Amino acid sequence: MINMRKRVWNEVYRVIRKTTKINNDEFLRGDVNITLSDNESAKFLADTFNIADTETTDNLYNKKLTKLAKYAATVELNNQLNDVIIRRATSSY
Repeated sequence: MINMRKRVWNEVYRVIRKTTKINNDEFLRGDVNITLSDNESAKFLADTFNIADTETTDNLYNKKLTKLAKYAATVELNNQLNDVIIRRATSSY
């Protein structure tokens, strides 16, 4: 009985192996259908999926958002610098 079960499962796995398509990773191809290197693939993906961020094409909302992000980054940097200054001033060497 055990051998019968083994044979049945072996046949099931054999059929699965024969009918399952193996999907290998494929290389990216550029605009001219040439296979790209790793660096070229990264640049191709970045150029394809990232929108160029330029102030000349930004609408009013994007301009305000950029200004706010720069301000927040400056405030955060100042806070970190102040923390370092305070730690150095209060620590003993």
